[in-house]
Amino acid sequence: MYKLLNLLFGWDYVYWTNGCDSGIARVREAPDNTIWFFRYRITNIIDKIKNPEDVTWLTCHPSKYFRDIQLS
Repeated sequence: MYKLLNLLFGWDYVYWTNGCDSGIARVREAPDNTIWFFRYRITNIIDKIKNPEDVTWLTCHPSKYFRDIQLS
């Protein structure tokens, strides 16, 4: 489904995981260039992506959002 939404609307997605849960979320960019995603949409819990290697990028390369960081 996320690949279709990426194709239709150009939205980018990441796969996130923590100690007890995981999921796929849409990447968003705040006006101050902070990159973030909703971890739990119902409760509006968000996570900022400070290190692009903390998540798995599904539909784009992290350099699209992190232009100044050298990625391996």
